[in-house]
Amino acid sequence: MPALWLSLLALHFFVAAVGARSCIQVPSSNDQFCITANQLNATAVRIVYTAPPTIGWVAFGPGSSMSSADVVIAWPNNDGSVTVSRRLVSGYSVPRHMPGTISIVAAQTKVMNVNGTQKMVATFDRTYAQLSGLPASLAFQGVDQKQSYIYAMNPTEHPSSSNPSSTISKHPSFARQALSGLTLLSSSGASADSDIGGGGANTMLLVAHGWLMALAWGVFAPSAVIVARYFKPKLGVWWFRIHYILFTLAVLFTFIALGLIYVYTESSGGEQFSVSDPLKGTHVVLGMLLICAAPLQAILGIIIDKLFDPKRSEIPIRDKVHWWVGRSALLLGFAVVVPIGLALYSSYFDSSASSLGKISGVVYGLWALLVVIGAGACEYVFGQQHHSETKYQSVPAPSFNENSKKMLPKYSGF
Repeated sequence: MPALWLSLLALHFFVAAVGARSCIQVPSSNDQFCITANQLNATAVRIVYTAPPTIGWVAFGPGSSMSSADVVIAWPNNDGSVTVSRRLVSGYSVPRHMPGTISIVAAQTKVMNVNGTQKMVATFDRTYAQLSGLPASLAFQGVDQKQSYIYAMNPTEHPSSSNPSSTISKHPSFARQALSGLTLLSSSGASADSDIGGGGANTMLLVAHGWLMALAWGVFAPSAVIVARYFKPKLGVWWFRIHYILFTLAVLFTFIALGLIYVYTESSGGEQFSVSDPLKGTHVVLGMLLICAAPLQAILGIIIDKLFDPKRSEIPIRDKVHWWVGRSALLLGFAVVVPIGLALYSSYFDSSASSLGKISGVVYGLWALLVVIGAGACEYVFGQQHHSETKYQSVPAPSFNENSKKMLPKYSGF
């Protein structure tokens, strides 16, 4: 079972109603997952879930993120029955079943006709009391008390059996909205429905993060390296200007992408910089290494330009460090971080988003192949180029003269 099975969104919204129904759009369908809550007595609340009978599973409960939540999960079975299971969510592992902690209303927990439409219905009572070993924040706070809640669903994949402790498949679609604070029960007595949407954290932030990183390390960074390594004699003073602009864009896009994924993770109730899941953890760790390497590479370039000596007879160590930091960062971003990000996007979301991720992966792969072929052709035809007024020159670097200093920028590049 993959470590990452469920990623739940923290919801902050206000529902001023006893028995109000709050509904969440099921991704890629016209159906909704609805939650109704009524105060049963001074110590307990009755909650009713309604969802399409084909739903994989639904979950809802107190909590602010997937690292700490107390949810009740429900799913329909092939025989028309519905399983209800209370689970403790404590990270990216399978949530622990907590038997005997809710009271299921069996007569109202099944696939049944609701207002002329077949629905999965799950009805259960849970107390306000804090369970032993759980933080107070995960207990229902009662009437007129605001609280953070989380929800999630899998639109299509059912658990393997009706056993309440069955393994739950990860959900392929995030609930993607951050709203303002929930009062599950109110003394006002109002009864208006509340649509809490099927969006959630804005996935365009995630898409923009991916495209910015793909442009930074799939287009700008390799182009900067190719210009600096192979085209100094052809471009004259412009090689440095183009190299500088391209890598500056790569660094800028990288940090904008970091900001976007931070905002997205925060708004979706996820854990920042989590490494619990192996694939996501690899992406996070290598991505942070890349983010550290990018400004270091830029600073090295500025220093090298300032210290350039046109009379030098050999290439200084600082230049070689700049080359290898750049090459390592390029390899890391171009061949590892961006492809892993595309794989993560394809695996986490519903069919339409997954298809977008797969198509983007194919496009990126074809582009990467063209870049590798182009770089290989340049290496074969030109080799690594250094400053020269009259012809291409490959490693080792020639001596420099005052004329080349006047003609070309000081910076030696890759």
